[in-house]
Amino acid sequence: MTVIYKACRGSRLAKTIMGLASLSVILFAWVMVSGHLSSAAQSSDAVRLTIVARGMAFYRAEQPETANPSVTVSPNQPIVIRFINRSSGSRHQLTIQGTDIATRVLGPGESILVRLPPLSPGHDLTYLCSLHPVTMEGTIRVKSSD
Repeated sequence: MTVIYKACRGSRLAKTIMGLASLSVILFAWVMVSGHLSSAAQSSDAVRLTIVARGMAFYRAEQPETANPSVTVSPNQPIVIRFINRSSGSRHQLTIQGTDIATRVLGPGESILVRLPPLSPGHDLTYLCSLHPVTMEGTIRVKSSD
C-alpha cells in the first residue's frame, strides 16, 4: 500500500485508496467486536438481567429502590447480564464469585455485557464490586427443579 501511495502521492486515487483502507480496518474491528458475543448472549432463551451500580450499591433496573437485590433465575438457561455504572463519580466493577467473571473497572456512564453459562438448580452465586465489597454485594439464586 505504501508503494502505491508513494507512486500516486497527492492524487485523488491515493486519497481514495487510503480512505478505503481505513474504512476496511474500522469495519473489520466492528465485525470482530460485535461477533464477540457468543450464541448464548444472542439466543432468545437467555435470561437477561440489568444490574446497575448507583452510589455504593447495586440495583436492578426493574427495582430501582431495592439495594443489593437477590436475583432469582430459572435453571439450565444461559444468563446475560448488562452491568451499568450509573454512579456520578465512582468507578465500579462486577465480580461473580465461583466463576471466572470479573469485569474491568467501569467509569461513570460505562456498561458491559457479561455471560454466564446455564446454572444447575439450587446453585447460588454471589456478585459484588471488588472495589466496594462491603456495601456492594448481592446474590443470584437459581430456582430448584421442584
